[in-house]
Amino acid sequence: MSVVFVEIVILMILIKSQKRIHRLPMLLGSFLIQMLILFLYRAELQFFWNREVHWSDAEYYWNATMRLLNEGSIEGIYNTTYVYYSYLIQRFSPFYSVFWNNISNTLLLNLAFFLSVQIFKKNLETTMTKIPYSVYFLTIANPLVIYSLMRNLKDVLFLFLTVLSVYALFALIPRNLILKTMLLIPYAFLFHTLLVNIRPWGDVIIVGNMFLFIIHSRRKSEKILFLAVFFGVIFVLAASLYTKAISWLSARDLLLEQGTGQSGWGGFLTGFGRILVGPGPIRSILGETYFQFYTYTGNASSFVGSLIAWFILPYYLTRVLLNFKRLFKQNLSQWNMYFFLILLEIIAIYSYFYGGSTELRFRGVLYVLVGISFLPTFSNMKKSGKVTITTLYSFKQSELLAYSAILFLFVVLGITNSI
Repeated sequence: MSVVFVEIVILMILIKSQKRIHRLPMLLGSFLIQMLILFLYRAELQFFWNREVHWSDAEYYWNATMRLLNEGSIEGIYNTTYVYYSYLIQRFSPFYSVFWNNISNTLLLNLAFFLSVQIFKKNLETTMTKIPYSVYFLTIANPLVIYSLMRNLKDVLFLFLTVLSVYALFALIPRNLILKTMLLIPYAFLFHTLLVNIRPWGDVIIVGNMFLFIIHSRRKSEKILFLAVFFGVIFVLAASLYTKAISWLSARDLLLEQGTGQSGWGGFLTGFGRILVGPGPIRSILGETYFQFYTYTGNASSFVGSLIAWFILPYYLTRVLLNFKRLFKQNLSQWNMYFFLILLEIIAIYSYFYGGSTELRFRGVLYVLVGISFLPTFSNMKKSGKVTITTLYSFKQSELLAYSAILFLFVVLGITNSI
């Protein structure tokens, strides 16, 4: 309970700090949607399926947590970062229940979103009236995102730690050169330990973060010093992960077969389209046919959330394509590039190793990262003054045609992926 309480307190502090750029009705609506889905999910599990916890991995993590609580043993358990996190939630709660994990995971989703907004807060306050509605609908108000990440699964913790790894560089690394250098090493090894024990490729994010951090260093002496630290960290991480990395890389063909039935570069190239478009809302309607484990709450949430994404993602692509020159002439925030790079890394990894096939829960992670990545992008789509509702949502005839074409492509590819 104390873990949940701390998360609530931090969330309240962030919301208070950001009240000028948020839409209060959208925030309240988002929280109400989250509570409704959580209530329906718990009620369905308890009274319809007669279960305390969801199936598959969610059940595995719950059993691992109970084993750690009762026996104090973690031997043979994988993805230990989430298991320890779940242990802390239960250890400091009035009674053991996976319900606390569901609440905490929902709060982590919100913390990841508001923490990312905090990074861009200063920029947003000077360029935007309020955060666009579409960002909320793709992230914390999206039923698919809420359902997929509130369950007793590791992915929302991965999302939160990913955002935290960027925020740590933004807020916690001081200007003093010596202190910067000293803190980069524990930074790298801390997030290496946390992320790799959730996803085996978690180091890719830390390496990318440190690379951008060096690129954005202003002085030549800083770049040289940071590069020395960077390559030293890379060497140590590579040596410690060599065996695991070789095993993971060698399993690529098997992973592709399991994910899409494809192998080779064909799976990689088509994976880019598949991971962005996804099967869409169609498979959610036929959950009994396509999903080994499902809930009716999950099917409905996935349907609505995927449908929303089908309209918003083409809208984002249209805006970027039509404002491409202006965006880069105005020099996007360096922190914007961190989230774009993370998004590209994940898309590349899932395209190469899984042919673009993602579990529902990781699609929730992708939607949040897309929303975060495009949030500061919108703030740079201005000719002068602040971005307004009119500039964000009005289309000229040519722009409407471009949006319609991209939307049509999304729907066609989505239907094709569903068959």
